[in-house]
Amino acid sequence: MTPANVGELEEAWRFRTGELGEGFANRDGLTFEATPILVGDTLYFSTAFGKAFAIDATTGQQRWRHDAKINPAVDYSETASRGVSHWRDATAAAGSKCAERIFYGTLDARLIALDAATGKPCEAFGEAGSINLRRGVRSVEEGEYTITSPPTLVGDTLVSGSAIGDNGATNLELGVVRGFDARTGAQRWAWD
Repeated sequence: MTPANVGELEEAWRFRTGELGEGFANRDGLTFEATPILVGDTLYFSTAFGKAFAIDATTGQQRWRHDAKINPAVDYSETASRGVSHWRDATAAAGSKCAERIFYGTLDARLIALDAATGKPCEAFGEAGSINLRRGVRSVEEGEYTITSPPTLVGDTLVSGSAIGDNGATNLELGVVRGFDARTGAQRWAWD
């Protein structure tokens, strides 16, 4: 693309998640803030109400969809998901189950690990593929402690912060940052 031919660009494909917030208590606050990541020929991204997608980057066809099944009755303090993270296990055989993973956080404060090829949970990570990040932090009300940003990977450590519904009380949730083993989900450290 150059300034001279930009007017000749045409839409290659369009993909719709189908997520409109229907049935959710705070559907009016629904946003789409995810930045898709490209790994090989696949785009990966998440939606505010807990869905992750893998899309063929050439055709726009859905490869898989994962639904975290967050509780729609909860009024979450924020309704955003800013994306997912990708990690390759250097010790795993190429093509083996969960050798490549997609990680994403949910509004109900879970960190989820999915097999990048299939979208199925990585059973060896946390409890059947997810970690409940509300455990071990002072949490006042469901929906006030959420995960809206993708975790960061530093080597084999998955680093996740949180989003808290602040300015509501003096005994709010703690905005703790934690590091987890990317293979097992075991917590390595926490910082508040």
